[in-house]
Amino acid sequence: MITASSNSLAGDCTFVLFGSPVMYNSITEYELTLSENKHDMLIVTMAGIPPLALTDYIGSPVQFSVGSSPGRSQIFNGYVSYTEPVTHNRDGAVNNSPIQLARLHCLGASYVMKEINSKVWDYPTLEDIVTEISNRHRFSVDYPKDGYRPVRLVQSMESDWVFLNRVCKTFGYSFNVHGTHIHIWDRLKTFGRFPSYHRALTSNKVQSNQPFSVLNFEATLGRISSNSNASKSVITVLDNQNNVHTVTSDGTEFTPGASSLNKLFKKPLYYSAASLEEGLRTVDSQDKYSPIYNANMKVMYGAGAVPGGIVDLRGYSSEFDGAWYITEVKHSVKSANYVTDLLISKDTKFEEYPSASKVTAFFAPPEAKLMGDKWITATMRSVEYA
Repeated sequence: MITASSNSLAGDCTFVLFGSPVMYNSITEYELTLSENKHDMLIVTMAGIPPLALTDYIGSPVQFSVGSSPGRSQIFNGYVSYTEPVTHNRDGAVNNSPIQLARLHCLGASYVMKEINSKVWDYPTLEDIVTEISNRHRFSVDYPKDGYRPVRLVQSMESDWVFLNRVCKTFGYSFNVHGTHIHIWDRLKTFGRFPSYHRALTSNKVQSNQPFSVLNFEATLGRISSNSNASKSVITVLDNQNNVHTVTSDGTEFTPGASSLNKLFKKPLYYSAASLEEGLRTVDSQDKYSPIYNANMKVMYGAGAVPGGIVDLRGYSSEFDGAWYITEVKHSVKSANYVTDLLISKDTKFEEYPSASKVTAFFAPPEAKLMGDKWITATMRSVEYA
């Protein structure tokens, strides 16, 4: 069992599988992935596992934690979704088991949101939808104040997870579920929200073994091609008076023949918008997911970083030093080391974030607790923030 790193700054990790006996000393690796708009995923690799456990573990609640201190820790609550045994008969038994290697694939507590539901929502607010979904699963939730009401949203034989994902895109927001907490936010107001903030420094002999010291940085800076994210998104909308509007994500109507580079290449969206406001939100949401600068960065001991958070990159003496938005975090913990891979992005809009309108800062959600065999929030909380 992996319990602690030789470096006290890296902290330690713990793993518990509830309801079944586990040979914890057979665990060789943990891989925890947290992604924007996706389920949290934990993969546990075990060297030798009782054959019956491969099926007994499925559906079992699990908890995993890694880190060393507040702000530098991460807790995963979820369920074993499926197991993946690997055997080579000629290699003999490992830990008295013919299954030499097995991986437990665990989805976060949001796994229960995969249940299928159907409902028609006429002129719903974001509050209407997230309140009902969070109460159904006994999750806590933070969501931005928003008076927008789409004409109609239909959840037809669709899971709450897929539906909420679609709803957030309709409103122009991102979301994820860590533990038993649903967090919804606007990418363009990340600096005000701050679900996590860490400074990443380029490695040197003095601090190369410190948390968030950079091991690798690989980036794509600029526009890749004219048909990817070279321009603003464009959508055509028929309003209530039967007038046709072609709008871009900055709220202006597109004028054919304009000479600016942003309007030289159009990226039409084939989407039927029911109103002009819905069209504007659609193209705006599309462009939020098309940043100019994208990078993959590997750091030491990156516990605490979450999607929607900020990593402040320093040490390259370049324009790409500064604040980057986190879209995905992957923690890899082995007996010999613990590293974190970050998918990060930024664009010119980041320069405007510090002066953006005030946003209520994120604060720690209630802890998850296990009731029977289901994860629920310890304290129900529904927060609509400015």
